[in-house]
Amino acid sequence: MNRRLFCLLGALLAISLLGAGPTGNDEENSADEALLKLHKLPSDGDSLLAFFRKRTLSDETRRRLEGLVKKLGDASFPAREEAERELIAFWDTGGSRS
Repeated sequence: MNRRLFCLLGALLAISLLGAGPTGNDEENSADEALLKLHKLPSDGDSLLAFFRKRTLSDETRRRLEGLVKKLGDASFPAREEAERELIAFWDTGGSRS
């Protein structure tokens, strides 16, 4: 997913969370919704929130990954290799988000 689409989705999520209606004119709103539709993404607030929740790591998983990344700088070669294997396995399996 490219950065521009991610930024657009973030802005739409922020708008939906604040309870505000879309900003700009109807033409701009239509373009935003068309972009979401082009990428087969929902445009309603609840669905956008679910979209981001699905792609957000849990605190536990984030801490685990941070620990593995730190282990990549360990003085012990076997510790670095193990961290590398675990990180590769995490991403090769699609990365457990929970």
